[in-house]
Amino acid sequence: MTRAGIRWSLAGGKKKDVLGRILAGEIEGTLFVPQPTNSKGANAGLHFSTTPKGTLCVDDGAKTALRERGKSLLPPGIAQCDGVFQRGDIVRICDLNGTEFARGISRFSAAEISARTLSRVEVVHRDDLVIL
Repeated sequence: MTRAGIRWSLAGGKKKDVLGRILAGEIEGTLFVPQPTNSKGANAGLHFSTTPKGTLCVDDGAKTALRERGKSLLPPGIAQCDGVFQRGDIVRICDLNGTEFARGISRFSAAEISARTLSRVEVVHRDDLVIL
């Protein structure tokens, strides 16, 4: 969680008003503080704190490009588009078996992607992608 920029505490629940004290800024239990980072994936907390609106299933070539070569998701690699989502919504990215391996912010709506008219564009830019 700290890698996603989220500060969190691990504290015993038997103490009276422990949550209230933590929310008031008191240190209770063990505090985990995110470290400054220059990582482009520093907004990963957004990807995990928001429910995805849709799913993009990609072929093996796209999966390899995303996971191993650090590339963005392009239209030719998308085998299937499921759900109703708009530009800017978070989507699950799955392989052909339906296994989620990434999440990202879509630059196009489900309707635009499903129409199969996009070319030479990045559907999910690498800077807006988190590999799980």
